[in-house]
Amino acid sequence: MATEFSKKYYPLGVQCGREAWDSVGLNQQFKKDPLPEPTFFRHLLANYLLPLADKSLSAAELELLATLNQVLRQIADQFLQSRNCKIFKNQIDMSGELVDFPQLEETFYQFTKYFPAVPVELGFTDPAKMVASLEEQQQVKELLLEMILLYLQSQNPALESTRELFSAEEQQFQQRTAYQQQLQRLDRAMPQTDDGFPEQPQTLLQRLLEPLQQAKTLYDQLQLLRNIWAKILPAELLDRISSAFAQYEQEGFQPGFPGEPEAVALDPAASMDEEYADFTVDVEWMPKTVLLAKSTYVWLNQLSAKYRRQISYLDQIPDEELDELV
Repeated sequence: MATEFSKKYYPLGVQCGREAWDSVGLNQQFKKDPLPEPTFFRHLLANYLLPLADKSLSAAELELLATLNQVLRQIADQFLQSRNCKIFKNQIDMSGELVDFPQLEETFYQFTKYFPAVPVELGFTDPAKMVASLEEQQQVKELLLEMILLYLQSQNPALESTRELFSAEEQQFQQRTAYQQQLQRLDRAMPQTDDGFPEQPQTLLQRLLEPLQQAKTLYDQLQLLRNIWAKILPAELLDRISSAFAQYEQEGFQPGFPGEPEAVALDPAASMDEEYADFTVDVEWMPKTVLLAKSTYVWLNQLSAKYRRQISYLDQIPDEELDELV
């Protein structure tokens, strides 16, 4: 489902700019071993967005966005493969015809500046070595796909409340590199071919943008994409879509709050006699009763420290401790 590249370099699944990255301390989080679960990162970003917008995205909605990005990546990858496109750092091979993109390499460097890649942030490599390594491994296309996802995020009407996550850096990146124009030039250079989807737009960016423009929420966009592209989506990704829907429906759309409760208030009288609250009168021993509750594991640990030997089972508890309870 998620490529090895995205797991290694951009594991958040959403394009997160430098300011948000530094504000929530993501470098420190990615140094942890074991690494926190993806849900943990979603909540970090949701908490960051909470005071910055009237209606920010919840962690469940960020999972919808990450899943949406994964679907868009799959569609874009299929589009490029069907046209035999190979991406290099300064050229693109389109069905055997090389097209020069002299600014592409510098654009990749700048992308990692504004949108941190984990190995660069943790000091394992630098942008130049990263791009060189990706070209050697024929993975430059993966970095191009990350730039395409950034462009789609910037154009998505469902993300008005989450612009603080990436918008300032996206604008600076555009001013510095004109990356949108480079993507549009690449799009125009793509050869026309029958890729099995004649009813869909025949340019890459329009194919990806159209469902985002037709549906106004992340939930509806993801549902529309699944309906259109299910036959090219791996089973694992289809399962993730279903899981993201279920998580959203359970958590609800309000950050930090659950959805509407499904349980109804219980009425004891509904299944009992009308005198269900007529308790018995206290007998002599009841006021003298003391209920002592102990957490077994905590108590055994405390006893082990007290007696300076391991006490792991109830039958190892010293008799004097049991006498105290009596």
